[in-house]
Amino acid sequence: MSAPDPLLSDGLPFVFTGFRLVNRLASLEAVDQLEAGQPAKLQPDFEAHDETDLSPLVLDVMTYANS
Repeated sequence: MSAPDPLLSDGLPFVFTGFRLVNRLASLEAVDQLEAGQPAKLQPDFEAHDETDLSPLVLDVMTYANS
């Protein structure tokens, strides 16, 4: 945030220097399944790949390198 007050501040953009995009959840309903402790449906035929200098999307499933 650009200031301490959440109602008066602006969100600041961010990106990760690198991560492995492993898969993507099939839908927003899959998030509900995860929150209920159940397995979530993943997007079919997704090919895992590395990403750099990017902000992940809401449904992305990723891993990070060990530091």
